[in-house]
Amino acid sequence: MRDIEVGEELTAAYCSILDSAAERAKDLASDGIFGCGCGPSCSDPAVIKTGDERRAQFRSQPVIVFQSLAPSPDGEAPDAWVQPVHRRLQELEEEGVQACGEFSRALFQLVNIYSYLQDVEKVMMYAKKIKGVYRVEGKDFPAQFYSAKGIKRSPYYQMREMQKSVGGSMPAILMTFG
Repeated sequence: MRDIEVGEELTAAYCSILDSAAERAKDLASDGIFGCGCGPSCSDPAVIKTGDERRAQFRSQPVIVFQSLAPSPDGEAPDAWVQPVHRRLQELEEEGVQACGEFSRALFQLVNIYSYLQDVEKVMMYAKKIKGVYRVEGKDFPAQFYSAKGIKRSPYYQMREMQKSVGGSMPAILMTFG
């Protein structure tokens, strides 16, 4: 148990947030809650189908990304291969399901990927976002990701350093969650 800070948002789930709108409505009705209006995926008939499809996808299709062995094509950002994770994170935010495990896993995936890419600024940005999620869950996020010094000690950052010291082609790396 802990004190609630001024301005802190409280969230309580009375149903599984990744269930379909019909399943959520049924679960809520059993608790005496009718006509949920927490978001468009619950209350807007035009959006319910899309929301149901996304939520099913969140549960059953993990995001898997590979860094290619080939150099990035001209004009392509070195982190272009990470875009599926960014899209998933955006969809999770659009659905308003930041309380689900998939959201924190996507953020942690980005922390690890950007550690590997040695982009300290992005690691710290995503670490700050995930810290809030962990705090709500009553967990501590690894402190090493809050400083450049700590990030440089992380396993993925060190892996990249080792690859650079060996020279030659970098092997592909797989990052996944699910």
